[in-house]
Amino acid sequence: MQKGTSSQQSKLARHKLQVPSGRRDGRVSLIEEANQNLPPPTLDAKQLEDNFARKGLSLDEMVTLSGAHSIGISHCTSFKDRLYNFSETQLQDPSMDPIFARDLKTKCPQTATRILNDPTVPLDVVTPNRLDINYYNNLKKHHGLLTSDQTLLSSPSTAEIVRNNARDGAAWAKKFAAAMVKMGYIEVLTGSQGHTGSWAEAYPEIVTCVNMFWWPAGSKWEDRLASEPGTGHLNPLNPKTYQVLKRVIQDVATLFPEPFYHAGADEIIPGCWKADPTIQSFLSNGGTLSQLLEIFVNSTFPYIVSLNRTVVYWEDVFLDANANVSTTVLPPEHTILQTWNNGHENTKKIVSSGYRVIVSSSDFYYLDCGHGGFLGNDSEYDQQTSDNSGNGGSWCGPFKTWQTIYNYDITYGLSEEEANLVLGGEVALWSEQADPTVLDTRIWPRTSAMAETLWSGNRDETGEKK
Repeated sequence: MQKGTSSQQSKLARHKLQVPSGRRDGRVSLIEEANQNLPPPTLDAKQLEDNFARKGLSLDEMVTLSGAHSIGISHCTSFKDRLYNFSETQLQDPSMDPIFARDLKTKCPQTATRILNDPTVPLDVVTPNRLDINYYNNLKKHHGLLTSDQTLLSSPSTAEIVRNNARDGAAWAKKFAAAMVKMGYIEVLTGSQGHTGSWAEAYPEIVTCVNMFWWPAGSKWEDRLASEPGTGHLNPLNPKTYQVLKRVIQDVATLFPEPFYHAGADEIIPGCWKADPTIQSFLSNGGTLSQLLEIFVNSTFPYIVSLNRTVVYWEDVFLDANANVSTTVLPPEHTILQTWNNGHENTKKIVSSGYRVIVSSSDFYYLDCGHGGFLGNDSEYDQQTSDNSGNGGSWCGPFKTWQTIYNYDITYGLSEEEANLVLGGEVALWSEQADPTVLDTRIWPRTSAMAETLWSGNRDETGEKK
């Protein structure tokens, strides 16, 4: 493993694997949470299969990952019943080799408890400090320590996988590496959940206006540092920004084999960049925000293209009034723009410049609109009238009904040539006020309305609305 302690690297030196970085996790580890997810050592093969399947792992991956038990230790209480109290008719588990059981009894007394006198023994007594296929050879000799180990040979559904892994160490190691990486994507936290060891915490020197209040008291809206809580922009003038960012881009491109890479670049807030002394100096010497953005794009765009990716940006990179770049910086043959502002008008601007476009108009396709704001009890609602003040209290209100979405024509006002540059549309549900409790009702049926109109049209063969 390339990430971990030096002792882990020593034990696993023969099996190196690339582990993508950036997973969000909690800052506190709780044994209760671990025990809720880790399969107990008493499960049989069918129970193990069901347990791993709930995490999206296959039967083969379950058996392959079990090979990790060729290193590590177990407390005697995890398998003591196999030695002394297996069933009403048999004191010792008949699937355990008698000589192996006799040796274990010398190390694990019948009186062992989790609180008192609970010794440990290696999971693999032959090569306890090496990750290898000896685990599977142990199972063939009936030297599996835990019930959840030996059951893999006893069960018809897993026995052949055990024998195959025991025969070919190289093939098993390759499968093990792939399954370990896949496990890293189980129940990844999103939105406001968890932490990434974020950009600002891990590399504060590459982030501007970090941890500052998003709208400083007494300042004008145009001088804000962010459009909502959570401040920070990557610093285009710090060379380390690109050292870090290229590693992230490489990880994402490896994880997702599709020929596209969404590079964002939306909603640049000038105040956040201007909070940095280096950028202040750059601007005071005649530099512009657009030049800052151009530095950033020129330092990342060619690298993404070199990975055989077409780069997708939000339209801001081209159309924003404060910071934008030209078509010479973003050649249309390698670029797709995603539009979210001004409806048909911005779509027209993008395709008339030769760019392909994905339409996500906030006037029609933003599913979180119309549910009120989340930054406090807005004073505009103090009035006791029913004038629908604020169109639902969100910047993109009112609520987008399925009829609004179904009837939106993403190629309206375009020539045939321009319409051919419209690749399709995408609805967006941002997560400030969405969680699993409301997810289904926010997405459906409105998303299906969009899917039907884009895939098969909203008119029948006679031209009438469906």
